[in-house]
Amino acid sequence: MRLKHDLTMAEAARTPRGARVDLVVVADMVAPGAKVLDVGCGDGELLRLLAETRGVDGRGIELSREGVRMFRSRNRVFLR
Repeated sequence: MRLKHDLTMAEAARTPRGARVDLVVVADMVAPGAKVLDVGCGDGELLRLLAETRGVDGRGIELSREGVRMFRSRNRVFLR
């Protein structure tokens, strides 16, 4: 069965703790303490998850102003 539209981030399946299931799958592939560059990081949800659960040294690149604004508003604790 094909979806009639792509899922948005808000519609994505989430774990009981609120993390997006697709990002949890990606996070499980990353070694603890790894250095990560997330190109097209959007609001930084993956980087935040990786920092919290895997202790990564993460950096993100985002071109859209909206993505950068969202990242900065949600992830102040992770900014240096």
